[in-house]
Amino acid sequence: MSLNDTQRKNAINELKTNFELAGLTAQQAADDLKISKTKFKKIMKLDQQALEDPWILSHYLIKKVLENHQSPVPFSVLRGDYHRYIFLDTDAIDAGKMSPGDD
Repeated sequence: MSLNDTQRKNAINELKTNFELAGLTAQQAADDLKISKTKFKKIMKLDQQALEDPWILSHYLIKKVLENHQSPVPFSVLRGDYHRYIFLDTDAIDAGKMSPGDD
């Protein structure tokens, strides 16, 4: 799935806003997701090779925003039933398992 420039910009802003609403540091999020801070920052910018990683991050952020007694900002592209996208590894998303390495 390719995003046009507007979709990409919106998704990045939605990730950023939800991250801020969650009240976390980048290191806390990286530790929770068992990834490096470098990888976390790449995913936040959608500069990541594995398509599943932003989906995992979006689900994580929604959960953390709710735990912080805030209302998450809806995602415009990272939404819906990802099981319907045949190009995604739905087992990895279900397990919350990020791709290995920093790319």
